[in-house]
Amino acid sequence: MDGISNMVASSSIFQPLPASNVKPTNQPKSAGDPENTRVEMNYQKELGQVVVKVIDVNSDTVIKELPSTVVQEMHRRLRETLGKLIDITI
Repeated sequence: MDGISNMVASSSIFQPLPASNVKPTNQPKSAGDPENTRVEMNYQKELGQVVVKVIDVNSDTVIKELPSTVVQEMHRRLRETLGKLIDITI
């Protein structure tokens, strides 16, 4: 092995963790668990972009929305204002 390969092989970040560090948990899965969520992607024509929502499948509530509703509203208002100033569509 060359010097770099030796350093990588002996580095602690590449060594397996001892079994004592792994602890089972009986806690219920949180709402952010991938198993308890679904992702919806919708194209918003008025914004000209895709909106992604992460939804909790148990309660059917939106956990995260990208872009956020605040940014979406700012984008709508900006497009509306620019539409009034410039009477063409790009």
